[in-house]
Formats: sequence, structure tokens, C-alpha cells
Amino acid sequence: MKNIFTLFKELLSKAYTLLSGEEYADNIRTINYFRMAKKDYGKKLLYIVTFDDGKYTYEHDYVYNMLIDEYKTKNCWKKYGYYTNTNNIPKDALKYVKKI
Repeated sequence: MKNIFTLFKELLSKAYTLLSGEEYADNIRTINYFRMAKKDYGKKLLYIVTFDDGKYTYEHDYVYNMLIDEYKTKNCWKKYGYYTNTNNIPKDALKYVKKI
């Protein structure tokens, strides 16, 4: 018998597949921080992020495309090729992320 989290992941994957035409079934990642990384680009990753104020979901490549011009100027991006935030969704990313 599948647990509720597995069922939720399957449902979310099917919804994104229907809405976007992309296949996410094997590319859902559950994390506890916002992440955008050069090495993740093109992998069609769907992130589910949990913070104290709730859960959020975002499609990495979409957020990357929308924010890369801003983020590539950050020191962390220049040095490591990624940006993370363990406290919340950055304000500039909120409009590209959905609260679930």
C-alpha cells in the first residue's frame, strides 16, 4: 500500500505532465531549501521545498530561465555555480514558485 506522500508525488507529477507536456515522474526532488544550480539545468527537475510557513513547488529550469541574469552576478554563483536559501523562497523567485 502506498503512503500519502507517494500518492501526492504521483498526483503532482501527473498534474505537471498534463499542464506542461513534460515528464517529471522520475525527477521530483523533496528538499528543505530553495536551490538553483547550473548543473541541474536541463534535467527537468521538479522541487518540493518545505519551510516553516509551508510547502512550495517549482520547476527548476523555468525558475532558472527567469532568474539566471540576476543570479549569475552573485558571488556564490560565480564561485560555486549555484544559489541556495535555507530560510525561505527568495522574493525574486516567489512569482515563479507555487505554494502547495
